[in-house]
Amino acid sequence: MVIYLNINAFRAAMVYNGDTQATTAEYLGISRVALSEKLNQKYDFRLPEIKMLCERWKLTADQVFEIFIK
Repeated sequence: MVIYLNINAFRAAMVYNGDTQATTAEYLGISRVALSEKLNQKYDFRLPEIKMLCERWKLTADQVFEIFIK
């Protein structure tokens, strides 16, 4: 399954919620390299990872759409 990623919206949500790539990767249980590869679209985010970020960052449906679907 290919998931679109709006890197700017992802980074904005991450920073707005006080996270860094390191803290986001740690929360997801992946390495910083793995997160970087997902951000560079070498690999897709898995749905459980998206769900975890939605819960952590309290994303609205519109935000999820903007970051991962649009």
